[in-house]
Amino acid sequence: MDLSDFKETLKTLFGSFYKPIRDYVIGPFYGVISGFWDPTQNHFILYLLTSVVIALLVYKVKYANGKSLSLRNFFRYLAPKEIYTHKSALIDYKFLIVNAYVYKFLLGWTVLLSSQLLSGRMASLLRMSFGNGPKWQPTMTSKILYTILIVMAFDLGSYISHYLRHRIPLLWQFHKVHHSAEVLTPITSFRNHPIDDLVQTLILTVFTGAMIGVFGYLYPSGVTEYTIINLGVIIFFFHIINNLYHSHVWLSYGWKLNHVFISPCMHQIHHSSEKRHFDCNFAQIFAFWDYLGGTLYVPKDLEKLKYGISNNEHVEFNSLWALYILPFKKVFALFKSQRAALLASRLEGR
Repeated sequence: MDLSDFKETLKTLFGSFYKPIRDYVIGPFYGVISGFWDPTQNHFILYLLTSVVIALLVYKVKYANGKSLSLRNFFRYLAPKEIYTHKSALIDYKFLIVNAYVYKFLLGWTVLLSSQLLSGRMASLLRMSFGNGPKWQPTMTSKILYTILIVMAFDLGSYISHYLRHRIPLLWQFHKVHHSAEVLTPITSFRNHPIDDLVQTLILTVFTGAMIGVFGYLYPSGVTEYTIINLGVIIFFFHIINNLYHSHVWLSYGWKLNHVFISPCMHQIHHSSEKRHFDCNFAQIFAFWDYLGGTLYVPKDLEKLKYGISNNEHVEFNSLWALYILPFKKVFALFKSQRAALLASRLEGR
């Protein structure tokens, strides 16, 4: 074996060891870090910076009381120690990293559906039902319509998914993980049990895939949405403000506009543990879904909120282990109690 062959053999051996390490050990952690440069992620650096700027404006208008701006006081307002070092927040930081590995190892094969697959099925179904489509050519109007309707389909799917995960007891056990947060930080948006995320993804896929399929039927040559940095325009502006949804920064759009768009304070109210705030503000972007569903709660003024789950149930989710395992225990207990109730009712009927 000459020197070049030896080097090639070493390279092959190194690659066979390095690739699994890169994909399964370094990869998930790198995926979290690379999100700072990924416009599809909440923690994209631009979104974080715009959130800071918006928070600065809120601070200047509502809390500076006409005094000259103190950056020291602003950063104390922006990142209070009692919030960002709270035990609940510390669990969020750990959960963010560990969940990246959970998704890599356990959930990579579970999402069998995709928007592309469903859109193709929808277009085929429409052709079978109504024949070949009109074969329209995309225009500026069609692009505007597609840009709006695809986001509306996404948000309607998000509303229905969120509603079901609150109202169906089995799904609620997994969604509780997100609501068990006792403080809100942008990292809390990642505090989702994998099963909860899976249910949401599958429902969103149905709605967005169906809308893509309809446009694929009408415009077989394809129609695209208007984008900014390869992201739909409306979704881009949603991301600009999204980090404030899980924060202590109270930002309202005003009484009228809050009936059209979900403002950060309205999602913060959704996380409240007070009974008057239960099961409200399910949508992510458009508040009119909640209005139509009778689940809209619009605050008239600043409200002091306490986060978590009613009856202090959130204290049970006090560790990384509990976030993953406790929902399964609660589901088992739920099935057990329902089985016992069913057996009791049968005995009474005899």
